[in-house]
Parts: sequence; C-alpha cells; structure tokens
Amino acid sequence: MNAPARFDDDGSIHSIDPRTWAVLETFPPLADDAVATALSEAREAQALWSQTPLKGRIKAIEGVLDRIAERGAELAQLIHEEHGKSVTEAMFSEVLGAADVVRLHAKFDPQWLKPDKVAIDPLSYPGKKGRIEHRPRGVIAAIMPWNYPLALPMRTIVPALIAGNAVVFKPSEYCLRAGREVGRLFEGLIPDGLLQVLLGAGTVGAELTSSPDVDAIAFVGSVRTGKLVAKAAAENLVPVSLELGGKDAAIVCTDADLDRSAAGIAWGAFHNTGQNCAAIERVYVEDLVYDAFLDKLKEATLKLRTDAGDDTEVGPMCNANQLTIVTDQLAQATDAGAKVVVGGESTGEGWGFAPTILIDVPVDADVWAKETFGPLLPVRRVHSVFEAVDDINASPYGLSCSVWGKETGRAESVARACDVGMALVNNHAFTGSIPNSPWVGTKDSGYGVTGSALAMKFLTRAQLVVVDKNKALEVWWFPLNSTALEMSRTVLASLVGPIGRRIKLTLKLLSLLGKRWKGA
Repeated sequence: MNAPARFDDDGSIHSIDPRTWAVLETFPPLADDAVATALSEAREAQALWSQTPLKGRIKAIEGVLDRIAERGAELAQLIHEEHGKSVTEAMFSEVLGAADVVRLHAKFDPQWLKPDKVAIDPLSYPGKKGRIEHRPRGVIAAIMPWNYPLALPMRTIVPALIAGNAVVFKPSEYCLRAGREVGRLFEGLIPDGLLQVLLGAGTVGAELTSSPDVDAIAFVGSVRTGKLVAKAAAENLVPVSLELGGKDAAIVCTDADLDRSAAGIAWGAFHNTGQNCAAIERVYVEDLVYDAFLDKLKEATLKLRTDAGDDTEVGPMCNANQLTIVTDQLAQATDAGAKVVVGGESTGEGWGFAPTILIDVPVDADVWAKETFGPLLPVRRVHSVFEAVDDINASPYGLSCSVWGKETGRAESVARACDVGMALVNNHAFTGSIPNSPWVGTKDSGYGVTGSALAMKFLTRAQLVVVDKNKALEVWWFPLNSTALEMSRTVLASLVGPIGRRIKLTLKLLSLLGKRWKGA
C-alpha cells in the first residue's frame, strides 16, 4: 500500500494518519482573498481589543485553560491520529504544555507588561518623569510548524493576545486538524476576528510574510524557510522572530551518572521521534566512559516501544518528506563507513522508523553536520570535553546543548563555553515547557525568543512617555548666546577630575544659570 498524496491538483489538502496512511479529512483550498480578508478582520477586531483593560483580556484568555482541561483527552487523541506521537506524549508535551502556557502567562504577563520607569537626572532635567510603556504591535502573523501543532502555536498566540494584539495563525499543512482546534479553543471567549486561522498550504505563509498589513511575524521552522521569511519581511520593514533548526549536542563527562545520562539522552534524542529542533542529534563521550555509556545507551534505546498500540513510546514520522531525510542521511553515513549499533530500519508501521544509534560517523556526513529532525543519534568518542566544545562551536547551529556530569560546577563551565542559546546540565530541552523561561538560540538557529519577558518585548513595541512639570525655560533652548556656550563647557568639564574641582565647577554653573536669560 502506498500513502496517498498530501495535495490535490485543485489545491485541496489531505490530513493523513502517519501510522495507517488513512485520509482523516480533506481541507478545500482557501479563497484567493482569504489572507487579505483575515488581515482586515483582525485589524478591525484588534482596535477594540487593545482598549480592553489588561485584566479583562487575561480573564477572557483564562477561559481557554478550562477548555483545555475539559478537552484534554480529545485533543491528545486528535494529535495522536494526525501527527503520530503517542497519546501519552501528546498529553505531556502538547496538552499540558498548552495548559501551562495559559496558566503562567496569566500570572506573569501583568508583571512583564508593566511600564518601566526611566531614570532621569533631576539636576540636569528638573521636573521630568519618564516611563516606557509596552504597546501592542497590532496584527501578529504566527507561522508555525507541524512537530508540536498545539503547544507551539499557543506559546505565541496566548501572550500576543494578552498584550493586546490580534493574531493571524497559519498552522502547518501537515497538521491542519490540530491547527483548527487551536482556533476553537478561543471561540466565544475573545472578539470575533481577533484570532484568524488560515488552513492552507505554504503559499499562504508566503503571502503573509510579504504583506505590508502585518505588524510583526513569529516564525518557527527550518533555517532555509526562515531566511526567506526574513527577506520577504524586510521589504516592508516588518520585525520578525525566527526560531529555526538545531543540531543539539550532549557531552558525557567521565564522572557522569551513566544510567541517568543514558536514560536522559535517549529521551532527548527520541522523544517525538526526534522531530524537535532541540532534539539531541550528536553525543560526545569522554574516552574513559565511552564503552560503558554506549552499552547503557543501547540498552535504553532497545527498550523503547515503537509499535505497541496505546503503549507506543516512539511513534512514526509525521510525514513522508521527513522520513526521506532520515533514510537519506542514514544511507550516506553508512556508505561512508558509519556503523549502526541499534535500529536503522523501518518499524513497518506507516512512516515509522526505529530509534537508531550510529558510531564511527565521518565528520562531514550530513547526519553529523546537518539537522536530521528524526530518530538518528550518532555517538562519538572524544579525549576531552574541550574537543567536544570546539566541535560544537564550529557548527552553524546554536540552539541548545547539555553536559552530563556529577561535578555540576565543572559541567556548568563546560556548558557555558558552548555557543548556544540554552545550556543545560544533566537534562535537555525540557525548558520548552516552561513559559517563563526563554526558548532562544543563536547563529543559524535564529534570533527569536518565546517565553519570558524577552518574548513579550517582541510582541509589543516600546513607547516612551515623558511628562515635564518644570515651569522654567530650559537651558538648551534658544537663544544660544555666549552664556549658553560657557555653561555647556562648564558642564563637560565637571564630569571628570578631582571632586574638589568638580564642586567648584558646579558652583560656577549655578552662577551662570542666573545669567542665562539676561538680555534674552
């Protein structure tokens, strides 16, 4: 049996079960003016929503938490059917993740949206007070991937709405059913039109990124597409948040707890079938513990259930394209001399592929150098952690890394030496489930941030507000006479030098101030 085509010639898109290749639903093509209409309706709704007090916006969004709690099992089952991950994993990473997004943003966003006071020197600028307010940008385009079709969109949609924005959400064409459910969670809780969901192909995202009617773009996806998004947005000077790919590494030190490290690294590599930008895709093991660690990693990996119905731990790949990348990288590596020590074959279920461990992988093999986004894990022996750090820092990617060792001070120093956005000790990638923790990368992994006050700075624009209660004329106003020039010179001189000299210059400045407006 061959899997059906995802796209029809008329523009229809099929939602396909990755396990059985059954067509779950067919989505018709969007109208030609769908994007323009969505942006217009979102703009109109946002104008009123932004005037709603912050407490009112939060109260409306908190209703989403109740719906997630009520529909959790249903949502997990839907994601299981359309994406392929197990129901249990969908509950942990998607449903609970989405619930925490609502809960914690409702708690922290009021603090993150508070105006910031500006420290204005009362002597230089008497009577003036300033603050920085965090104003909504307007209409945010959220273009999201298929690997976490519920939790990832919520990480942008929820804080964007609380901040007073409207959102036009374009889910991946591989998970349109899940994308539709995201929109339904908000129905009736927020004004009509405020959250638009466009269930279309990649061309819809391209139209959004090139539109001058978008005020900001949050994109999560591949490096290649991210660069295209940035280029298109630059034509209209639209700010972009880019969360892109990774080639995350784990370093196993000689003093690591090998049992816990093997369990944690197996999870970090194979949860969500490796379809995670922060999945562990390279492991460096110090020479003294290499053999012992490899044995424990093999043991942990062989225990993973891949075709066990409701008890499955590692499900199939979400789509055929990603499976092809996995099999191509594996074939290239083994042709070049790499050895498969676990896995390396189809599970026999749809787009399933067994969790795979590789050794003796050439450094120029794609599976070592490029993002895989699948269940392939190459392991390498190194003489020291410094060798591993140098190799990690030579990579164009810079999302996250983890260092495993009992001496946590040393492990932390090694982790901080890695040129990545997130450096962890004795764990990996779990911080994506903590909304008040920033998810951030560097280099080709992008410069976007979700979570924490840092993300709120992107979803809002800064507005400086200054109130001046000074009734006197300002010394820098016209006329710019000789007294004004002498005052400026005196101020500059008073900024440096011994304290006694500076006091004398300050007294001189006060004397000049009395003459500033004479004859004006």
